[in-house]
Amino acid sequence: MTTGFTAVIKIRGVNPYILVSAPRAKAIKPGWRKPLPVLVRLNGKPANAWRINMMPVGNGSFYLYLRGDVRKASSTAVGDRVRVEIDFDASYRSGPQHSMPRWFKRAIAGNPRAMESWEALIPSRKKEILRYILQLNSPDARARNLASAIRVLSGEPGRFMGRAWKNGSCTGPSYIRNTPKVARSGIGALSDAAIPRASAARVSIGSRTPSSQRRALE
Repeated sequence: MTTGFTAVIKIRGVNPYILVSAPRAKAIKPGWRKPLPVLVRLNGKPANAWRINMMPVGNGSFYLYLRGDVRKASSTAVGDRVRVEIDFDASYRSGPQHSMPRWFKRAIAGNPRAMESWEALIPSRKKEILRYILQLNSPDARARNLASAIRVLSGEPGRFMGRAWKNGSCTGPSYIRNTPKVARSGIGALSDAAIPRASAARVSIGSRTPSSQRRALE
């Protein structure tokens, strides 16, 4: 059943979002406390709803972060009042269901600490990340988000998918299964504009990686 309401797009840090209240979240999927997979339309667009994971606030409500491509498709911006339509994504299943793109695999394999952190993530968190990056269409968006992912997986401070990181730890709930705690969640929840181009330049999507390291991720 579709949950519809109007809301103003606000911004949290660098991430535009809509706050979905606890009663509305309960109507979408009762008793859900982890990232909530949903199908979203803004002002009736697009025809095929966006797949996004809403992020729990901690009090039963959720942040619905709106990526740049979502805002562009619906011709919306921060400060706009929009019509929101949300359905639970019944196709969601726990654990990775997508293959890792080569450009993402090469970058992680080329950074031992990032690769160790990736391997420590629980399966559902890997799925969230893969689900998000596979929706990135432009080379610029891929480069920016790749730079951000490698940075936080390597333990550097920064933001990725709507969450802040400092000294290798997430300031919100930890989704890391084992140490070191240097990766964070938030799939479906970041702004493409959040990552400076200078950061993206640090990572080469086409860089070569030793075959032994590539095999470790396959």
